[in-house]
Amino acid sequence: VFTQTYSDALFSLDDNVSISGSDWEAITQIRDSVSKSLETLRAAGDIGGALEASVTIYASDEIATLLAKLDDELRFVLITSTASVSRIDEKPADLETLSLNAFDYAVLTSKATGEKCVRCWHLRDDVGTHQEHPEVCARCISNVHGTGEKRAIA
Repeated sequence: VFTQTYSDALFSLDDNVSISGSDWEAITQIRDSVSKSLETLRAAGDIGGALEASVTIYASDEIATLLAKLDDELRFVLITSTASVSRIDEKPADLETLSLNAFDYAVLTSKATGEKCVRCWHLRDDVGTHQEHPEVCARCISNVHGTGEKRAIA
């Protein structure tokens, strides 16, 4: 099973697509940094899993432009409840600066706010806002009873 090829449908990404193969390599490196920071939170007992976390990536313009391609889907790539990008010059002084292709970024992780959605397990501030489904977030309500979310990347 592990030595056989069952599908050859995967293909290499060209550099002219919205997120190229080299973009994904950079995103993966950033995701690895986020995972290390999440592991520190987990070891301290602050979170049980990544979906209990909120991430802010302080980034140079080049990295911020790359991450902007993911838009709100950055949280799905990082497998966290929330994810945002801020300017590198706004990072807290005690936060370690990392480098990616000579561009700086830093990762700040913390416990996410809100309640846990029983459907998607994300901690969301909008859980309980729908009277008929008090344990479900607005995103899940839209996916189950509405038109659903539009996702392009992740």
